[in-house]
Amino acid sequence: MSGRAGVELTPQVVRVVRLAPYTRRVAQTIEIPWDPLRPADAVAALRSRAGRPRSISLAVGLGFLEVMRVDLPPVAPDERVRMIDLEPDRFFAAAGRESLVTTLAPESPIAFGAPAALIAAWIAAFETWAPVDWVEPAPIATARVLARQRDGAWRIEAGEDETGVLQIEHGRIASVRRARDAAAGSGARAVPAIAATPAPFAAALGAAKWQPRDARGVPSLAAAPWRRRLAARRRTAIAAAAIMAIMGIVFAIWAADRWRERTLAALEDRISRIETQAAPADTALRMLRSREAEAATIGDVVTNRADPFGALAAISAALPREATVLSARASGNLWQIDGTTSDASTLVPRLDRHARFDSVRFLSASSRYRDANRSYETFSIALRFRPQP
Repeated sequence: MSGRAGVELTPQVVRVVRLAPYTRRVAQTIEIPWDPLRPADAVAALRSRAGRPRSISLAVGLGFLEVMRVDLPPVAPDERVRMIDLEPDRFFAAAGRESLVTTLAPESPIAFGAPAALIAAWIAAFETWAPVDWVEPAPIATARVLARQRDGAWRIEAGEDETGVLQIEHGRIASVRRARDAAAGSGARAVPAIAATPAPFAAALGAAKWQPRDARGVPSLAAAPWRRRLAARRRTAIAAAAIMAIMGIVFAIWAADRWRERTLAALEDRISRIETQAAPADTALRMLRSREAEAATIGDVVTNRADPFGALAAISAALPREATVLSARASGNLWQIDGTTSDASTLVPRLDRHARFDSVRFLSASSRYRDANRSYETFSIALRFRPQP
């Protein structure tokens, strides 16, 4: 199945622009003559040349249209079209001769009418080829692809021996007129080729690129029953798409969960194999760490164990010559020394400056006495001995 197709219906020819699947790139352009009263023949010819498209949008040429500028209350576009449908002869002269289907240009007061019987016959014929999801006036389809061009007047195809003029202002349709005087369109520009698509296919290209958001609230150029069927079909398509999306999400979650389970099982299996392979190395590493811990403990014991001889030697070296130690007691590396000296106040600063001692302090007040005409002071000092300086 090919992509979407836009079809322009003029009094003499049918033009088709087919887009590539799932893109907006033009894949094929076709132009064939046709008899508007025998649309099935044109559909058969198109089917043989273009295959079956995914969907079709019809653009009804200006040669089949009645165009009027209408002044209606500022209500929603579909309500304004309903007002026109209630009294079409008030707006269109042809409404008295035949039944018309009507619509409005988006965001514009320009109304279009077309013969209801012809539109119904064309929809029925083209739906044997592919679903018809939109019908609109060709000027609207043309304006869609000219929106990127400058505003102004453009010559468009109308009926036999007629000239059509499409006026665009600020990206919207300002007026559409048809005249038998060729000079009427002398000030208008010819529609250019658009994206390598020949100029005569502009309306078909615009129809092919139609999106639901382009309607801007205006209904399709078709009878109310077909509009209702189209709305129901669109709701069904949206519901089906929503169901498919939900199913896709559920499947994605299920697939992700299964992938997670498979990945987890694979990782657990790999971990088990690696653990088996690494068991000897792990045992050796644990033994090494145990030996390192033992060595650290032994080193800490060696570093911090009491060294009474070293402590006594350091104390002896730090004390002045006139100092006499009468008693020395130790609990680990904590020492208490008692004795006499000529000036006890100098001992604590002297010992505190020594690299092997800290926490030096007096334990009791000094007392002074005389012996053989010399003065002495007692001292009682606590300190902590550092085994390693």
